[in-house]
Amino acid sequence: MPFNIDTFRNQISNKGYLTNNKFEVIVTSPPMILGGFFSNLMNFNFGGLLGSLGDVVSSSSVTSQLKYRIDQIRAPGITLVSADTQRYGVGTSQKMPFTSQFNEISISMTSDGYGDIWQFWYNWIRGIHEFTGTTSSLIGVGTSLPSYAVEYKDNYSTTIELVIYDLYGKPALKIDLFEAFPVSIKDIPLSWGDQNNLMSINVGLSFTDFTIVGANFSSPYTISNAINSIGPILDGAFLNNNYANFINNSFVSSGNIPPSPSQSSINNGGVSTETVNI
Repeated sequence: MPFNIDTFRNQISNKGYLTNNKFEVIVTSPPMILGGFFSNLMNFNFGGLLGSLGDVVSSSSVTSQLKYRIDQIRAPGITLVSADTQRYGVGTSQKMPFTSQFNEISISMTSDGYGDIWQFWYNWIRGIHEFTGTTSSLIGVGTSLPSYAVEYKDNYSTTIELVIYDLYGKPALKIDLFEAFPVSIKDIPLSWGDQNNLMSINVGLSFTDFTIVGANFSSPYTISNAINSIGPILDGAFLNNNYANFINNSFVSSGNIPPSPSQSSINNGGVSTETVNI
């Protein structure tokens, strides 16, 4: 049919749209960092020299800042990995998926004035693999060699939440990234001539899987299969006047208790009009 501008306008007006700039990223500290503190020995008091040697910042303080500092993120995508298969052993080929694959995503954030956010990601990655020790040029600060040890994944991974809002500030979508952890901190360009830009930190994230919270789909095919599979069970239970036992064994444990005064018998997966008094 020919294009109708009024139909297009009504469709957009009725369903609305989402924009790329209304989102929030919630980062939860992994177990190895949760409840811990970061110290920045560079923030000491120059006037008093050794009077105040550094600041101490909690991990929760840094994660609360990230909600307002993360200004860019790539929502996760999905790739079906497939193999080329010839249907009849010869001739043209077709792709047959055999697994799914998630790509790493990146986030960008504006640095705070003390470098706490930078240190947060640096210490998180160093906690995963201790690639460096505690060497320092500050007087009185001890040094140690790196162990190159790798932490258990349960200790360094966490759940990261991405909330996308509609035009009215209400959550429209929520994406959970499970077993997420940083895999890289990108190089940060510095230049004396770059005087009008804020420092931005870019972090690469990996995750095991993700979900759009609340997303579900039930097709007629799925519902039909469910009825056909449970039909013979219900049929036998009703015909044998054993409805009470059927409820106790099948429904009470799940909390879904159906009505019991009278039930329609289910024959061969289809509901008939004949009723059986229990």
